[in-house]
This record gives sequence, C-alpha cells and structure tokens, in this order.
Amino acid sequence: MKKSAKAFIAEIEQNVDAYFADQIDSATFDARQRAVWDEIVAAGPRIRNAVVRHLREPLPPVNAVNGGSR
Repeated sequence: MKKSAKAFIAEIEQNVDAYFADQIDSATFDARQRAVWDEIVAAGPRIRNAVVRHLREPLPPVNAVNGGSR
C-alpha cells in the first residue's frame, strides 16, 4: 500500500522530534530524512506537492522576509 502525504509528513515530524529530543544524532537524522524524501519523490508529483505545500504553509511569504527583493 502506498503511503499518503499525511504519513510522510508524520514521518518527517517524528524524525525532527527525535533529533531535537537528542534521541538520534545528525547523521541518523540526515539518513532518515534522505530516505523519506527519496520515498516521497518516488511516490509521484501529487504526493510530493502535497508534502511540500504542507511544510511551507507556516512560512511567511517571500516578500515578507526580504522586503520583496531578491
């Protein structure tokens, strides 16, 4: 059964939580994130776009960060 975007997001969040709780080191964190993103990309653009959209939602718009210039 394919994973949903929600399942991938939960996996990412669990990995981040484990890292900040000092349950895993940075090398383990990196390896897990890489593996999750490889799965996300393999799941196709619909899933990838849903995950990226969810991760970007809490971020301010680009023009709010840098005054609209790049």
